[in-house]
Amino acid sequence: MILVVGATGHLGVEVCEHLAKRDKAVRALARQTSNPEILDRLRGLGVELVFGDLQDRASLDAACAGADAVISSASSISSRVGSYIATVDLEGQRNLVGAAKGAGVDRFVFVTLSGNMMTGSPLNSAKRTIEAEVRASGMPYTIVPSTFFMEYWLSPMIGFDYPNRKALIFGAGDNRITWITIGDVAQALALAADSDSAREQVIEIGGPEALSPNEALHVFERVLGAAFEAQYVPEAALEAQIAGTDDAHTQSVTALSLDFAHGDVVDTANMTARLPFQRTTVEQYVEALPSG
Repeated sequence: MILVVGATGHLGVEVCEHLAKRDKAVRALARQTSNPEILDRLRGLGVELVFGDLQDRASLDAACAGADAVISSASSISSRVGSYIATVDLEGQRNLVGAAKGAGVDRFVFVTLSGNMMTGSPLNSAKRTIEAEVRASGMPYTIVPSTFFMEYWLSPMIGFDYPNRKALIFGAGDNRITWITIGDVAQALALAADSDSAREQVIEIGGPEALSPNEALHVFERVLGAAFEAQYVPEAALEAQIAGTDDAHTQSVTALSLDFAHGDVVDTANMTARLPFQRTTVEQYVEALPSG
């Protein structure tokens, strides 16, 4: 049995789908307030639903009971509530590590930020703290640092408004990133749950190519057959925004934007060797968009 925590999020649902395709027994931790359509989607995959919360240790103990592996993709960053980073990404994940250890889980898979994302923020601090606690827990583990998701950073969600042919780019747009899709991250996490070669490993994951934001923009223009209007946010403006707020969510998202400006090229050789599958290019991502 593989327990997926964060199963009602975009990434977690896809993790469950990949596991179900491999005929794995899957249990999903969900809140009672989760989207009913997503819960029905999980049920349709044959996933066992258990209800609980990262802030409720007893519910985590129950969810972990009998699990062979735990995959944690849960994060509060999309909630836009700064206090949740401390309660979910730090204390909640800490509760989960303790519950998994107590249940004798044989593999803890934790998705985190790429090692190149070094701008200090509450989210970054929480992720690095949990990485260290997973390694020190005594449980077999696979830690999966990921680069930037295309569905977020090359989408209207973060200002890359391709339907209206406008693009918000952080920094000068010249530093390269090994962009990855959420589906590819999900497949990597699903494979890591029971792969012998992934045991006791930190496996950085990224896509099959490194493109700068400007190069990615040119891919959009070529595939969609239209010029984009690009707006650039200077790094100094991002640094000032971080310094000018004490809101944990704003600090964390802006820090990620600054890391975006710095670029994030990850070495995927370990990923290719231990979690081999065909990954999606930026061009393939654009071609699959509804407006593509």
